[in-house]
Amino acid sequence: MKTKPKSLTLSLRGYISAIFQDVQWMYERPSDWSRDHSRLLHELGIKGERLLTLDFPAIGKHFDMCLAKGAYVPCSLPLTRMCSKAIQVPAFLRGLYLRIFSIDGKLRVLPCPDAILAVRTILMGAKKLRLPYKKGSLHEELKEFVRCDQVVRKPSLNWLGDDLYDAGGLQDLPADDRSVSHRNGKRCDTPVERLHFADALPVIDGQHELTFEEYASEKKHNPPRRLVDIMQQVADIVSSSFGDFHSENPSELPRHGPGVVSDVTSKETKYAFRQWTSKTDAIFPRDRYGSLCLGSRIFSTERDTGGLSTESPSCIIAVPKTAKGPRLIAAEPSSHQWLQQLILNQLVGRLGSTPIAKAVRFNDQTQNRERALAGSVDGSYATIDLSSASDRLSCWAVERAFRLI
Repeated sequence: MKTKPKSLTLSLRGYISAIFQDVQWMYERPSDWSRDHSRLLHELGIKGERLLTLDFPAIGKHFDMCLAKGAYVPCSLPLTRMCSKAIQVPAFLRGLYLRIFSIDGKLRVLPCPDAILAVRTILMGAKKLRLPYKKGSLHEELKEFVRCDQVVRKPSLNWLGDDLYDAGGLQDLPADDRSVSHRNGKRCDTPVERLHFADALPVIDGQHELTFEEYASEKKHNPPRRLVDIMQQVADIVSSSFGDFHSENPSELPRHGPGVVSDVTSKETKYAFRQWTSKTDAIFPRDRYGSLCLGSRIFSTERDTGGLSTESPSCIIAVPKTAKGPRLIAAEPSSHQWLQQLILNQLVGRLGSTPIAKAVRFNDQTQNRERALAGSVDGSYATIDLSSASDRLSCWAVERAFRLI
């Protein structure tokens, strides 16, 4: 049910008034509190919800940057006009800012933590407000998705075809080398094991260029071959330490999640698996994997249209994220989602036996919180937020990172 604009505005006005009631005790002068409260309600009436969902989060990000720099830095964002040359903090929320910064804009030796919380709450409180996205923002998200897909390195294997190894530089290999290993059969060497992260390096006279010395002296943008070799060795050690993925432990059985799939309507069951391609069957035989309990004839699902040569595509779905635009997610075919859950269970369940067990924790964020806190205090750690991170993870990188699985 969509929120009507008038009721949304009323709700936001009530939200603002409630916050200002909570922070009133921090104002030394009641007139400053009244002025800020009235000013914000007035601006909300003019600009609407974008003031709280777009403009204020940008100001909040700038505020965090000023805290990190140890001084307030003037900017041109809305409601950030300085009080005066003598008072180097914004006029709006001046009473709170002056408990954090001195009049010359420098961070106080002991800034008031309650005032910092109050400013961040006012500026960032409505950042995640879920509102219907506009068609224009959806169009921009789709354009960015396409642009990202165009710059990602293309895979070496034929992910779109029925024969995974009939593509690129692998198409000339003998037929025997292009055979696919069954997960429940004996493992055999495949062209995947010949792939290497060094494939991305430029080649001179038949060899990948750059020693460490050449890299340092010539200031090349490409990493030296030895560094790439080490990266590949680490990937091989980690991926091989997950063990034999051709056999599943009882705790690793697949399951369907609550998410939508692309080939099943709300009135149909996800367990029918009407789309099971020959490519999928080559690695995940339907006799075993197309059942609720792997290989169990009692719980086997129907086999109406197995052995298809063309797989059903995924669907792009837009879901609300922030006022800037929606988040794009993929609805997979039901058989893909089922098998992805199996692999997910294997990866997560076996992570503890790998060399990266202490570096990756899915259910415990204690270490992340401690290092984030240390980084905010002394800058010894930093977090990296990569735009469209999952979209930039290429099949090319996966082929090489997990070539031994």
